[in-house]
Amino acid sequence: MNNLAPEIKLFTAGDLADWLATGHSTAGLSNEVISRCRAAAIAHNPYVHKDDPCVAAIYINGKPVTFTATFADNINGTVYRWFSTLWCNPEHRGKGYPLIAVGTLIEHYGAEKCLDMWGAPETVEIFRYFGHNDTTVPEYQFTPKSIRRDSLKGQAAYLLNKLKRNFGGGRTKQHRTFIEPTYRLQYTNTVDEETYCFIQNHAGGDLIPRTREMLNWILAYHFMQRTPLLASKEGGNPFHDCDSRYWMSGVKLFVDDRLAAFYILVDSDRGLSVKYLYYDKEYADCVFDSVARHVQTLRNPRFTTRHPQLADYIDSMHLFDKKTIVPISFSYPPAFAFPATAMSQGGDGDGFV
Repeated sequence: MNNLAPEIKLFTAGDLADWLATGHSTAGLSNEVISRCRAAAIAHNPYVHKDDPCVAAIYINGKPVTFTATFADNINGTVYRWFSTLWCNPEHRGKGYPLIAVGTLIEHYGAEKCLDMWGAPETVEIFRYFGHNDTTVPEYQFTPKSIRRDSLKGQAAYLLNKLKRNFGGGRTKQHRTFIEPTYRLQYTNTVDEETYCFIQNHAGGDLIPRTREMLNWILAYHFMQRTPLLASKEGGNPFHDCDSRYWMSGVKLFVDDRLAAFYILVDSDRGLSVKYLYYDKEYADCVFDSVARHVQTLRNPRFTTRHPQLADYIDSMHLFDKKTIVPISFSYPPAFAFPATAMSQGGDGDGFV
């Protein structure tokens, strides 16, 4: 007879480091629970100790059916635990396993030191159970037109609307020029010190500013999984490589060899989304134009963003039939106080699976 009693296991940062070093785990770790690149991100995190539990998994008959991971982040001098990578086997949903996995780690660290990265209704409900407040932020969703963005007609329409915008009202005289400043893009799987300094200088509206380690943890999930996490790789557009589809990439935009923007693109079956957008407002149109051109070339032209200025730009280019605004939940400890103008820059793309 099968033993269907669930068993919960906690894995520490030390367990992850041993698994990475030896290739096997006496504790039972495997790629089914956490990818090696994300395990490396935890093992190299300066804010964790080797005995800190970082991964919780629920097993039935020796097989993981639910798991979650935390990543330590130093926010204004206090170490918090972001929850990420929550997964539950569809055959075992509705049994409370995500609550047990997440709740076990929350009880270990204390709810006041834990943060919800996903913003999914299910996880907001879990955090509300542990005393978190919750609020909503707007997310702008665009639905595709029948015209393909990468068709000649689609590109011509985009350029025409760009000309109308450049010569139309609402722009100062010195910016009403036919030729925008030229820019180049560089794709990356890590945030280096120079890029992070730029982010810090342009993160005025962030709901919760991310550390450099946190941003690298986010990029570790989907981008260039064959590359060791801490080895920076720069290169051409990874989304054009059909043989190895990348879901997430850091993008650096340069104008006259000067860094003018950094953002993270996520390309999935649900469409393209922009996370963590930081830019020099002097070059806003260059930044928004680069995003619009990505929209035109990717396989799924649906687009979402939580950035109102970017949403307005995309709307003005008439790339889509319509725009809808939906509320996205976000939970936070009671001790947090946010300004009314703060924005949520979005999660790491995991979602509640």
